[in-house]
Amino acid sequence: MLELCLFLLLLNFDAFLTGLAFGFAGVRITNAACLLVSGLGALFLGLSMSAGAWLSALLHTELLSHLALVFLLLFTLYLIVKYCGKEGRGQLGGLWRRPARLDNNADKQISPGEAAWLGVALAVDSVGGGLALGMLLPGPWVSAGLSALFCFCLLAGSNRLAYYIVHNLQK
Repeated sequence: MLELCLFLLLLNFDAFLTGLAFGFAGVRITNAACLLVSGLGALFLGLSMSAGAWLSALLHTELLSHLALVFLLLFTLYLIVKYCGKEGRGQLGGLWRRPARLDNNADKQISPGEAAWLGVALAVDSVGGGLALGMLLPGPWVSAGLSALFCFCLLAGSNRLAYYIVHNLQK
């Protein structure tokens, strides 16, 4: 259980960094938005764990591990090029460098629609982790629920902390 918790904590570490980035940019992520983001992450993780369990029953373990490695490598390279480049494209491009850009209505608060985009961006890495976990562990929805709890705590906590620091340093 400790290993699972550590894995899920690391899988959701991007939520911690995202919360800090938004908080330091002066953008608040409401509890409702945090719930939506963590719920999307849990959904992605649960579905990918189910797919991982299905694949492990269907394919030979050695072939599956090679396919998973190739998939994760290609997917990671794709995400780096698409979202982390200087000229990141799309709604999510350059998210950590310019977090206020996701705040479309410039109200310094993430709305549910904006949270959905953020949730998808943060949940994408759960697909790879979920495929791997699904091959190893039964009960995908228990792990997904635990992941949602970690995501919520990391995102909301770091956002509140950074927002508090920024607003108290300005005084």
